[in-house]
Amino acid sequence: MALEKLFIYKGFMWAYHTRAGIDGPKCNDCRFSLVFQKNDQDWVLVCSECSKQFPLTENLERLKESALEKYKSHQLLKHEVVSFDLPPTKVGMEAEDEHYWINASIRQKNGKRVGIVYFGEKIEAQTSKDKTQLFIDFDAEQVRFDPNNQHPTYLLAKLKIEFPESVTTLEQKGEI
Repeated sequence: MALEKLFIYKGFMWAYHTRAGIDGPKCNDCRFSLVFQKNDQDWVLVCSECSKQFPLTENLERLKESALEKYKSHQLLKHEVVSFDLPPTKVGMEAEDEHYWINASIRQKNGKRVGIVYFGEKIEAQTSKDKTQLFIDFDAEQVRFDPNNQHPTYLLAKLKIEFPESVTTLEQKGEI
């Protein structure tokens, strides 16, 4: 039984095994199994190794199911989201002359329609500081640029992007 991950959920340690699923709850300190024990009027979970007590505030089976769902949803965060609600789109273009180049595309990223525009001057020893990257989020009507690259207004005095509900303008105000 291959152990894939240990995680803490609602104060308990849980183990997820590839074939067997979720195992727990376990002690957060020594990772031994917890057992039910009567403590005054309440039932508590007690570590079978170090005797640490854990109050149980909800049904153990529901807690275990909830921990499994939490683990599965966390694993899904690693995967790219593709929306079948959007039309399949992958549009791109490239152009250049002896001094400048541009590469633009519209595609889907994490279930959203986005535009990506790269442009810059042609120079001999090209570095990441010699280009600009613009990211256009059509759904959120936002424009962002990579601060590790050249500022967009280094080459463009003014950039205006019109969305259905808003307008974004980047304009050069003096030296950069």
